[in-house]
Amino acid sequence: YLMWVNPLSVTGTQTILDKLSGDGFRIDRVNTDLQLTADGETLTATNFFVQNKFTHLSITINTSGYTHIYRDDTAVQSGDFISILDNNVPFTLGETVTGTQDFRGIIDELVIVNRTLTKEEILDAFRPPDGYYLWQVNATDGSDYNVSDTRIFNISVNDVPVPLLNA
Repeated sequence: YLMWVNPLSVTGTQTILDKLSGDGFRIDRVNTDLQLTADGETLTATNFFVQNKFTHLSITINTSGYTHIYRDDTAVQSGDFISILDNNVPFTLGETVTGTQDFRGIIDELVIVNRTLTKEEILDAFRPPDGYYLWQVNATDGSDYNVSDTRIFNISVNDVPVPLLNA
């Protein structure tokens, strides 16, 4: 899982992503901490969030359940879950599957990958290397309304303005 998260508050518990009902998993913001719960076990990354500041969140889970939590481009916590079982519970974003613990803030650019990303891929997602990129979006309301669009953008360190000090 990759996403940018910007909480409006860092008090209480708010759910970022949920697919937990006995088995499955949940990602919560508990005060400034990030908490990943899966199949009755919990992994916590302390002091993960800052109020009103975007943080890049990456979670990798390999096939044996070993998990890494990244804040921006740095691994901040890891642990071994016995397993993360799939279930028939709907995938929800910004609240629990029961509609509680609403997340107050912004969740942006959520990406779900069906394999374990490398440290280099996490870094590239946080800070893409120079190059041209295509961004394609396909959206549907589930019945008959579909929208697709593709945008091209260029990232180059040479294009980044450098501030002049004492100029």
